[in-house]
Amino acid sequence: MKTFKHLNIKTYSLLKTGFTLIELLVTVGIIILLMAAAIPSYNRYGAQNELYQVTQTVRTAILTAKNYAVAPSSEKSNLEYYSISFSNANGKLQYIINEKSASGIREIESSQFSDITCSVVPEIQFSVADKGKIISPLGNFTITLTSSRASAPNNVFNVNVDVNSGQVNIIKPTAAPK
Repeated sequence: MKTFKHLNIKTYSLLKTGFTLIELLVTVGIIILLMAAAIPSYNRYGAQNELYQVTQTVRTAILTAKNYAVAPSSEKSNLEYYSISFSNANGKLQYIINEKSASGIREIESSQFSDITCSVVPEIQFSVADKGKIISPLGNFTITLTSSRASAPNNVFNVNVDVNSGQVNIIKPTAAPK
């Protein structure tokens, strides 16, 4: 029977491979600490990303309402305008796109987003006769979207609407200098 005594130290150290229980516990402990630090950051990133996606959706919805007014159609002879309105109900942002004709108002599309609220915004109306020109409100305005899940200062986005040019831009507010 051979023993390890006849092997030199170099060969013996190659045969002694593996980890001790303490080494494994220390490694697992370090991984747990790193995960505990990373998960809240990941959740904040997810909430900020969600707010940005909702902001993009609001911008697209405004432009969609404008496109309804601009798009040619033989059935638009009795239409006055398309509008989009925003509301906050139970901590949820909701928008509704309507068309107004002589026979009344008809809802075209709507959507709702939880944990996002917006500043009070008047109904935005796009004239059919004037090819999508904003007829109400009369001045430029900003819609401020706020997330209840994201942390400040990354919990706010602004959607600026220029009534004269019809441009709709997303602006990330900058933090005030200290």
